[in-house]
Order: sequence, then C-alpha cells, then structure tokens
Amino acid sequence: DGQIVLVPHEDSPGLTYLWDTGDESATLENVGAGDYTVVVTNPEGCELSYTFSFEQLTSTKAPEVSALQLYPNPTSDITRFSLPYGQNAQINVFDVNGRLVGQVSDWVEMDYALDMTPYGKGMFMVQVQTEEGQNHLGKVMVR
Repeated sequence: DGQIVLVPHEDSPGLTYLWDTGDESATLENVGAGDYTVVVTNPEGCELSYTFSFEQLTSTKAPEVSALQLYPNPTSDITRFSLPYGQNAQINVFDVNGRLVGQVSDWVEMDYALDMTPYGKGMFMVQVQTEEGQNHLGKVMVR
C-alpha cells in the first residue's frame, strides 16, 4: 500500500480536504489499487476536485533458470554436475511426466555425483535450487 500527499502552494493557506474515503487531511494513507477523489476547498469556498488512479503492480519477470550440464550423458548409474562454488542446494529429479521421483538436500561441491540408479531407466529432468535462489535445470538419459 502507498500514500497520496497533496502539497499546496505556499500562497494557499487555509485549504480543506475531503476525500471520497471520508478522510480530511492532505495525506491519504494505505492507498491500494483503485480511484481516489479529493475535493479541495479554499477559505472563499471555491472547490476543485482531483482524482488519482492506481493500478496493482505485478511482476512479469519469470524466474531465471540456467542450464545444468550433466555428464556423462547418457549414463547407467552416476551423473555429475558442477556449480560455480560449493553451496547448499535442493536437488529434484523429475520423470518425463513431470512427477517428482527423487529429492536430495545436500552441500553441492564443484563436482557433485548424483546416483540415478534408484529412478530406473528413461529420461529425467534434474533441477538444482540453491539457497541463494538460483535455479539450474538439465536433462539426463539413464540406460
């Protein structure tokens, strides 16, 4: 939420404010998406009406995903990958239908060995999510 602050010219003392919310100050607090109208009245009774419109801000930026190089590929048991430096990570293994078939939380060193034998044969997606919020994604064929 935000606020609207009306700053009158210094030559305009004695102004009164009436917002469509019922507030009577030059500052409207807790402003969300929507239209807000204020009537400003000078000491002579002249009125001016102002309307402010605000839209809800949303992020359109997709999370960044970088390629994960898995090797050897194809493999019959162990596949390896590297991250730039050691860090805690969650490793998710998905089958071709997008089902999560394996999950490991571990300290990932420069050259990490992932045992693929529990998942059987086929094509798998490996996702590595670091504690820093980085996502790495790669695919591996197990024969």
